[in-house]
Amino acid sequence: MLKLAKRPLIIAGNGAIRKCSSRYLRRLVEALNIPVVHTFMGKGAVSDRASQSLLAMGLGFKDYVFEAVFAADLILTVGYDIAEYAPEKWNLNTGIPVVHIDFTPAEVYTHYRPAVEVVGDISSVLHTLNERLADTISPFDASWYAPVRARILREIASYTLSDEEERFTVPGVLNLLREIMRDDGLLISDVGAHKLWIARNYLTCCANGCIISNGLASMGIALPGGIAASLIDPQREVVAAMGDGGFLMNAQELETAKRLGVGFTILIFNDNDYGLISWKQRLARDRSVFTRITNPDFKAYAESFGILSYRPRTVRELKQQLSDAVTSRQLCVIEVPVDASVNDKLSDKLEAFGSSTIELR
Repeated sequence: MLKLAKRPLIIAGNGAIRKCSSRYLRRLVEALNIPVVHTFMGKGAVSDRASQSLLAMGLGFKDYVFEAVFAADLILTVGYDIAEYAPEKWNLNTGIPVVHIDFTPAEVYTHYRPAVEVVGDISSVLHTLNERLADTISPFDASWYAPVRARILREIASYTLSDEEERFTVPGVLNLLREIMRDDGLLISDVGAHKLWIARNYLTCCANGCIISNGLASMGIALPGGIAASLIDPQREVVAAMGDGGFLMNAQELETAKRLGVGFTILIFNDNDYGLISWKQRLARDRSVFTRITNPDFKAYAESFGILSYRPRTVRELKQQLSDAVTSRQLCVIEVPVDASVNDKLSDKLEAFGSSTIELR
């Protein structure tokens, strides 16, 4: 099937970062020049710095990445579970053959009927594929997907904050964070509007370099997740990113973090709102109701536990405070007031893109 294909594409799911799967997946991708699209929970299976990575899919909109997904003539899913992202979102043309590679058989579904299933240890499967395909298939031409990657990277770069910027946005702060954090650092995302931006915009360069709670996901995961990550590897740069609503779900765990002496950065995006719910409400009926919240002084709250805390007022301050917090590996809280209007602007942009270039269903 690979020999017959002209435009193969890999969808890497959560199973692609298990055991040594990502190592062998990267070898396959580099050897054959096959593009990779990650699910939210598969981010980092192939480094987003690799020319073959098209980052992630998972939004409710047809994002730029779908231009490549819909153009593929063969799709290999590696460690993908249909619960990660519904097949009807990406498999509009059920005539395109799908190869299912996973630890378990495929859950056959209206829009997920693999032509071939390779069931077994993913690492072993990919290792064997690498051996058998060596010197038998020439690398595929990248010209069909390279423009898509370029468009995605330009889009991400467009959110970069200038030093003169008066307002912070989640994607703008993420660009700063990506500049500061090491490629082997860990970003843990809570649940909320920021999660979509992290999944879409944050370049992840290693397996388990970005942990996102998805599916039956609960607000409040990031703070205790950061504690666990810091306990496991105290030398690793760890950032737990959350919205104001998610932080308040488990804010009391600041006491636990302080008592255990762990060191990581707690990044709070504050819009005084349950932002993701507001976003969805506005999409459904052009207004949001009963989502606004009145927050405490997060900086004072953190300081009451004896924890270093910042509330930047300028981009320059944010850069310095982020850098100091992340690189010092000390327990620190940074509250960033954010402008949530960027959410609706993204919806409008992607809706226009989807309706003008691809069929929305």
